[in-house]
Amino acid sequence: MDALFFRLIELNVTPEWQKQHMLNSNGFGKKLRSWQALCIVSAHVTKSQLTTLLPKLKAAFAVPQLPSVRYYMELFGMRMAIKYSREICSGLLLPMLCDSNLMPQVGASVLIVSAYLVHHKLDDIDLDVDYGELLETMLPWLNSSHGHTRVLTQYLLAKVLPRHIHQLQYSSGNTPGLRFLEGTVRYLSNNKECKRMMRRQARQLEDFRPDYESSLLGMLCSGFINEFGELLPRDESLRFSEQLKTAMNELYAQYQIENFAPAPSQSNTSTSETGTARGAHTVQRKIDTMTMLLQDSALPTAMRANFDAAQRGGTLNARQRLRQPIIMCASLVDKIPNLAGLARTCEIFNAQKLIVPNLRATEQDVTFATVSATAHKWMPLEEVRPQGDDLREALLRWKSEGYTIVAVEQTGSSVSLAKYMLPRKMVLVLGREKEGISVDILQLVDVCVEIPQFGLVRSLNVHVSGALVLWEYTQQQLKSGALESTL
Repeated sequence: MDALFFRLIELNVTPEWQKQHMLNSNGFGKKLRSWQALCIVSAHVTKSQLTTLLPKLKAAFAVPQLPSVRYYMELFGMRMAIKYSREICSGLLLPMLCDSNLMPQVGASVLIVSAYLVHHKLDDIDLDVDYGELLETMLPWLNSSHGHTRVLTQYLLAKVLPRHIHQLQYSSGNTPGLRFLEGTVRYLSNNKECKRMMRRQARQLEDFRPDYESSLLGMLCSGFINEFGELLPRDESLRFSEQLKTAMNELYAQYQIENFAPAPSQSNTSTSETGTARGAHTVQRKIDTMTMLLQDSALPTAMRANFDAAQRGGTLNARQRLRQPIIMCASLVDKIPNLAGLARTCEIFNAQKLIVPNLRATEQDVTFATVSATAHKWMPLEEVRPQGDDLREALLRWKSEGYTIVAVEQTGSSVSLAKYMLPRKMVLVLGREKEGISVDILQLVDVCVEIPQFGLVRSLNVHVSGALVLWEYTQQQLKSGALESTL
């Protein structure tokens, strides 16, 4: 067990393991499994083992990682913080928080582990912390440009500051800085938004159980096996930071509703006055996607009634508008952010459906849900796997239904998108990043279109390519009168 623990930590500080690895790559899999193994053996780590390897653990923590790997690192950190509070506090947390150039992701991880330690062990006499030292390292993080980091720091200060003030009063009576500190505590304790946030954080820190989550049973129960055979944490359990960010967004949305609701008189402005105002000022209109995310119940009843039909891929969307007869085929696209962006673009332009390589991945991936901004809730998604003959059979089926198969690809016979009139009923096939579309698929394509490029790189992102063609298609439909503008 000793040799296993030492080897796993040492691997994470080797030059090869400190490199950035793509999701689902071999390097990513090794890192993920190493931290999962460390979580499982964390119950058997001794104080002497931890003390010996603290410098290497600190070096491993400082390396940016993908969210799934970072989640298990934070689990391991919490386990060690509860078991060996003094050693983790003095050898890992405080030294890392003293680094003002710590990457935001790393700083958030350190603050999350610190928050868990403070929440569960601050009243423990064995912790024996110097509150002044804690404050000295935490206070500068209030100046972070990242809201998530600031909120974590506020929670820590709300816990630690009262004890530090008590120490000062007990040891030296009034001190010059005491009034400032008391004012800070008063604000954190009385401000309405701060109090809401503190309650949420306290509840999350209280309910989370790293001892269970880091066990083999906990990992298997709270995780899922992806299509590459890796055990990943589910979206709902994927790291504390995501839960805290969600809570922050909810509270901010509530704050906007309470404090910036439009005055009644504004909605009653006459048509002539509105026209004059528009002539004098250009006012930016923004869609509050977060409010839509958080308040599904606020959507019109008719839209909610049509939700199932929209998901099933009916000809009408949830607003009862006729969908454009264009199918976006992204079976060859394997990166979740690109698929999420395409879902968002397809929903905006009211495409008929989006074809994805793995439907389950889009349902369970937190990145997909974030980037798509709820578009996946209203956009029909269909799974067509690129392996085997699934994609070929789907293309042949669409051809038999009267669709023209159009591919975005640079070939010897491709036509410029600027000069081509896109067919009204079409399937748009997108290729893999860098590799493009294979020959066997190109043989089933009716026409290849090429987006004019004037730079040196000549390599557009696949999501951008799909969005450009979909916008060109929509423009042509608007000009022909087949589509009515909503403006």
